[in-house]
Amino acid sequence: MKVVTAAAGIGDLSSPELLAGLVRALPEERGAGAGTRPASVGARALLAAVFDMLGYRLSGLVIARGACGKPYISGPCPLHFSLSHSGDIVMCAVCDVPVGCDTEYTGRRRPRVAGRFFSEGERAYLSGAEGAGEDGDAFFRLWTLKESFQKLTGLGFALPMSEFTVDLTGDQPAVSCPWPSGDCRFFEESEGGYRFAAAV
Repeated sequence: MKVVTAAAGIGDLSSPELLAGLVRALPEERGAGAGTRPASVGARALLAAVFDMLGYRLSGLVIARGACGKPYISGPCPLHFSLSHSGDIVMCAVCDVPVGCDTEYTGRRRPRVAGRFFSEGERAYLSGAEGAGEDGDAFFRLWTLKESFQKLTGLGFALPMSEFTVDLTGDQPAVSCPWPSGDCRFFEESEGGYRFAAAV
């Protein structure tokens, strides 16, 4: 299993001409979520670049969506992928097994969100981090890990965040989830005011 993750800035996609040119060069995307917003186009362009790097041509393939909205390649292709965007950054993760990824800009604090979306154990972890002055990073670390797991399952937000727990007390993050199985491995990074996570 090899996971390839990549991130790129999309600030230059504010040019309508550049955006239109990229849309014409990218593979067709069917279903909800297909579009010409800079984040959507930037994520698909980054995905095409990673596919090319791995020796696969994304052009000619069709991106379809599963029942809960997770994009996938329709047709014969051994690769799985996940896309995310936040602020001016897009991220993709590509793997030969199902994968989920998330990125978040860490400049916006959301203290009330934890009470609505995090489990009791996660809220206790955040309280401890707050006491140590690390609550901002702890919040975004939990959020990106949780959302990458949701995307890995293919359920997205159909799997409520409050129904599973990401435990950060061990050496590696671990998921406790009644269904689907919480067996997964996480990869994470923090750079330039953004938090990145991938789950396989």
